[in-house]
Amino acid sequence: KRTKLSDNDYAKALGMAEAILNHPVAGPWFNPGLEGFREFNEVSIRTQHVNGLLLKGRLDRVHREGDHISILDLKTTADVPPRGFARQLVDRAYDLQVAWYLHLAEQAWPDCTVDFTFVCVENGGKPHGVQVYRATPSVVQSGRRKMHHALDLYAQCKATEYWPGYDPKIIDLEMPSWADFEVAEAVI
Repeated sequence: KRTKLSDNDYAKALGMAEAILNHPVAGPWFNPGLEGFREFNEVSIRTQHVNGLLLKGRLDRVHREGDHISILDLKTTADVPPRGFARQLVDRAYDLQVAWYLHLAEQAWPDCTVDFTFVCVENGGKPHGVQVYRATPSVVQSGRRKMHHALDLYAQCKATEYWPGYDPKIIDLEMPSWADFEVAEAVI
């Protein structure tokens, strides 16, 4: 099923695309005139993990220069500056995504070096700011720990047919410290 964009959303999408294409670093990567442009968009990869699990993913874009592969992941966001995007990296476990995609790409192109780059574009009103971030070794390491833990846990659950859930006890729920409630006076 396809969803039709409103005229406003369509105009916003075109504005974000234009901002990326005009960016001095990201623009050339997303230039439709590049040789093999379509071939390296939404690249699907399937591989098998050492524990036997089938792994798969779809990379937004792959840019290849000789024996070097750059995974380009497009993110629309309201918070492009480093501090804001770093917060999203943690909150949305983008480090896990980085590790997952790097693992897939390393399997697909074993003779290449691979890195991961976020291309972020602001999705608010114009101008649509663009910022490019390369995943550092600390991001990759954090993601790999999470990935291996998740894959090992999944393989164990699958083998034992035991899928742990939440703790079955009753938990007292307190109001969070950040919640600020005011009691409105009743008008009689």
